[in-house]
Amino acid sequence: MRPNRVNKPWPVPVQVGRYFRGVLEGDWGTSIHTHQPVLSDIMDRAPASIELVTAALLFSLVLGIPLGLISAKWSGKAPDGVIRVGAVLGVSMPAFWLALILQLVFFQRLHLLPVAGQYDPNLDYTHPLTQYTRMVVVDAAITGNWLVLRSAAAHLVLPALVIASGAPCVVRDSRMVSSRRRAAAATGVAQPNGSARMAAPMLLPSVA
Repeated sequence: MRPNRVNKPWPVPVQVGRYFRGVLEGDWGTSIHTHQPVLSDIMDRAPASIELVTAALLFSLVLGIPLGLISAKWSGKAPDGVIRVGAVLGVSMPAFWLALILQLVFFQRLHLLPVAGQYDPNLDYTHPLTQYTRMVVVDAAITGNWLVLRSAAAHLVLPALVIASGAPCVVRDSRMVSSRRRAAAATGVAQPNGSARMAAPMLLPSVA
């Protein structure tokens, strides 16, 4: 007998199976918060998430690679020590704590960067944005809406810095690669010089 869906819920395995079947068919269910289809909510919010993750990745590369090269060039010296300590702190510090510190410094103290929203909502009245991709930075660049682009870029800085947790790993990897190349180059130069020094006595005539 089939269970009564009004008085008795389906067994959990059956519910899970029905849910995954719906997922494969494009029905991801309804959100209990927005009361909208889950897939529709994901499509609405995915562009902003992709934009933020892309900005965080760029920050990781732009900051991590130069710092790793500097650390390798001055290995064992003060710049190397400062960068390595900073990388360790960046890896070990919780993201929420870093977010609070950045918010206190750049928003509340220095008043340089905003902390909420994608861009200044007042610009919707003076410079409305035409959306094509739902990515504010991309749409503002496409349409030439430079005020919205500047505002969106400023709103991206703090959250992207917090999410850019891969920067210390980029520093470590770039430092390791650069150090290996320097060591290999030094070895390649030393070997010919050593061979020449060893061969020079053999070329001299013996005096008996």
